[in-house]
Amino acid sequence: MAYLQLVQCKIMYNKVGLHHVSPNNMNDFDVLGDKRPVNNPATFFREHGRDFFVCCADFQKEVLVLVRAREGIQIKEFTFFREAIRQYAEELLVIPFAQLDSVAAEVADDVSHITTVFLYHTARCGSTLLTRALEATGLMHGVSEPDIHMSILQYRQSQPGLQEEGLKMLTDVMGYSNTLFNFTLFQQDPTRTAVCYKTRAEAIPLAELLQKGTPEAKTIFLYRDLAERMDSTIHVLMGSYWKYWLLTALRLDILMDKVIPAADVAMVD
Repeated sequence: MAYLQLVQCKIMYNKVGLHHVSPNNMNDFDVLGDKRPVNNPATFFREHGRDFFVCCADFQKEVLVLVRAREGIQIKEFTFFREAIRQYAEELLVIPFAQLDSVAAEVADDVSHITTVFLYHTARCGSTLLTRALEATGLMHGVSEPDIHMSILQYRQSQPGLQEEGLKMLTDVMGYSNTLFNFTLFQQDPTRTAVCYKTRAEAIPLAELLQKGTPEAKTIFLYRDLAERMDSTIHVLMGSYWKYWLLTALRLDILMDKVIPAADVAMVD
């Protein structure tokens, strides 16, 4: 049965660390109080769907997890959707996979005119900037790295021998979750007729499966010259973004490019 659960983000996510890059899951939250059953999730989502964003899927429990953020928090204003929805979560709406078809059917006609776009990328290539630019047009929603895609990818990679029935389950979950996500966004701003979901860079192998789950979706693939991408990644890992910005703005990175090859030659000699 579907249910509501008050939660708060675990305190560990208030600290800087690599744990922030781990995909969203139900274990990210501390439970507050008892579960409250939702007898008719389709009707509930019709009435309250504007407040609940799709967060992740739990394939062991076979449930889709949606999150209502704390009052006053505008989740889409944050750079990465996955981090904001975790940090500011106040309540979960948990819907069993077995009930997703009826919930999606309840709102499908409302969002049948919405165009879904998946933005795949190689990272460090301007994908976040493009997502922000598309959002700024006022014509479409731009959602940067929702982790429902990573939930599906992780399960798919853990089941290399998945048969046709299992693959159909995955595509169904993808399609239903996309409908629910679009409905939430449409309820918040009905003037926008398209949604661009920027996936994580790791989600590129999921492209074919996502297309099967949402066959009407459009695709953008963004990439960057390998050398420039690696240079960008290394600079970010070596220090702060502002340090990287100063290096490139003042063209000091050119000096580094000259020093590093020289060092390589010296090592070979």
